Amino acid sequence: MSALAGVYAGFNTGSFVSNINGGLLSQYTGMSADELVYTFPGQSTLDAIANNNIQVDNSVVLSMWSSAYTGIYQVNAFLEGVTGNTKISASFQKQVRGEALVSRALYYFNLVNVFGGVPLVTTTDFKTNAVKPRSSVDETYALITNDLTTAISLMNETYPSAGRLRPNIYAAKALLARVYLYRGQWKDASDMATSIINSGLYDLVAPNQTFKDGSREAIWQMLTLNPYTQTAEAQGFVPYSSSSYPSFTLIDNLKNAFEANDKRFTTWTGTNVISGIAYTYPAKYRNLNSTDSPKEDYMIFRAGEQYLIRAEALANQGLLSDAIADINKIRNRAGLGNTTAVAKNDVLAAIAKERQTELFCEWGHRWFDLKRTGQATAVLGPLKGTNWAATDMLYPIPITEIKTNPYLVQNPGY
Repeated sequence: MSALAGVYAGFNTGSFVSNINGGLLSQYTGMSADELVYTFPGQSTLDAIANNNIQVDNSVVLSMWSSAYTGIYQVNAFLEGVTGNTKISASFQKQVRGEALVSRALYYFNLVNVFGGVPLVTTTDFKTNAVKPRSSVDETYALITNDLTTAISLMNETYPSAGRLRPNIYAAKALLARVYLYRGQWKDASDMATSIINSGLYDLVAPNQTFKDGSREAIWQMLTLNPYTQTAEAQGFVPYSSSSYPSFTLIDNLKNAFEANDKRFTTWTGTNVISGIAYTYPAKYRNLNSTDSPKEDYMIFRAGEQYLIRAEALANQGLLSDAIADINKIRNRAGLGNTTAVAKNDVLAAIAKERQTELFCEWGHRWFDLKRTGQATAVLGPLKGTNWAATDMLYPIPITEIKTNPYLVQNPGY
């Protein structure tokens, strides 16, 4: 259990430490996309991300890469320690193996969507790992899918501890549904999302309750372990007083995507007016101190995303009325009326818009969506101007990694 706790502590969800499975991903991919701008320009590392001009020695990119492989090594060590171990019960071994595989799949999912195909490290053999070449995107997704399907075979519906702080079978299914969506496996995606939605364990809740500890929307929300603060998101996004500048603010492209009276905007953002200028910032998490109540846990997977996964997968199967029903579930929860979309292209556009406003500044969803749907250049080209090139859709492999491992090949454009 201590080793498993170490795996989860490595996510760094409760402190603003650079980790690809923590607050880092939401913040920096938000700047790469059309969500966030850094309020205090002049820091070259952040300016490069905001301007899609990342260099191969960018320290944030290095942190993303190295934190992922540090975490993957922890998972691999854990799996090697428990698999076939006769000192622990078979039922306990199955559950914790499943949890570890979900964690490894999440690391690789974020890696492949930030960097493209990456080295697939599944052991603690450092001599082999040190010279691993990059695998293809397809091979990376194959490992992710295999980890998740194996996890599903090992786990059950019951959460293994109080609350929803460690994954159950539906956490594995939630990530697999997302993988199927990204891979265009529409029937598999809708079936997987349906199994979660129909489980009876999860509901859409009011926006001001979504990210609270014990939320019925949570499929997996992680306990934050920092004794001083709660989530990395609150620490990174929320200013400490009404007269303080937020470090990151929403750009007009995102603010304008919200309709009037959208509860997600009024609840999940905050605004400080300083010298007559309004600075709007993400505020899905608001608790800055560890003692703030009601407590917020770090949301990894939630039901809102599953409705949007199912809607998109159904629409691509031509099941438009069912897709529209899912769109309306999300809209109605936000205090909005039903969608007016009817034709397939309009329904898909409505889903994309709801994903933008539902999942903003959360786990890199917007950045990943623009790329996987082929909309990145159309959306970001006019916004970023000469700063944008199609090769910016992947971050560079850190130069220190390439110098260390001669078998790594750099992404185009770097």
